[in-house]
Amino acid sequence: MTDPASTDSSAPSSPSEDLPHSAAARVPLILQSQGRSVYYFAESQAILEKLGFMSGEPSSPATEHLPGRTQHPVYSISKSEKYMWKLCRRGGFLSRVNKKTYFSIRRFVEELVLSDRLQRSGIPSSKVLAFSANRIGLGFEIAQIIQLEENVISLSDLLEKKKQPPARSQVRSTGELIHRFHSAGFLHGDLNLMNIMVNADPSAPVKSLLVDLDPGSVPPGANSTGNLARLTRSYAKIIDKGGTPLTAGDRFRFLYCATGGDRTLLKAALKQCLPLLPESEHSR
Repeated sequence: MTDPASTDSSAPSSPSEDLPHSAAARVPLILQSQGRSVYYFAESQAILEKLGFMSGEPSSPATEHLPGRTQHPVYSISKSEKYMWKLCRRGGFLSRVNKKTYFSIRRFVEELVLSDRLQRSGIPSSKVLAFSANRIGLGFEIAQIIQLEENVISLSDLLEKKKQPPARSQVRSTGELIHRFHSAGFLHGDLNLMNIMVNADPSAPVKSLLVDLDPGSVPPGANSTGNLARLTRSYAKIIDKGGTPLTAGDRFRFLYCATGGDRTLLKAALKQCLPLLPESEHSR
């Protein structure tokens, strides 16, 4: 088994390293103590120590818990600063026999490095401050510290639970965000409507950001139109469950912004995405 401090922790290479609008990858610092390793960047150390993450013991009671595959405690430093201590759990088939243990930490190193690159590139996204790898037998239990964004809602919840379409400004903002993300050479490991957040109050300043990046889940040969097709499948599932659809104009407007108005990309995206929509969407 490779130790967390060995080659598995090296920053992943990326073809976007040479792009001027994409910040270069940095190698995280590692603090090791009694079988537990914390991966972080120096500018986050003070916050991590204040939360108790460096030692592994929360320094104050949780102010709330957020649902997931388990309950994730949230800790507040101030009214405007909230941090989720995410206890990472497996999904899918493997979760039937192993929910807590990961045998490689590479995907978490990649997500930490990608989050850091996006922050320094000015692309709105969830901010992963650090993760810890606690050795358990042949594997590791993983926890992450993620800074939470206030007053946002996922597009999935907006369409499915609130039965409310996003404002046109939100559609445009989301499309432009994805275009910036793709143009900087990045792909999202699970681009779906649950992982795109917008301002919860439509009268507030427009805000869009990407969360749950997980670059380790990007399949071989993936590209930006494939990423958009994955997002379309997510939208189709919500419509099938009775969610509120976008107008035909906003559907096109989103794809136009997400491809930067590039005709070749737009045609490729339309060709790949439209067949994925339910029949009810084809007639609109």
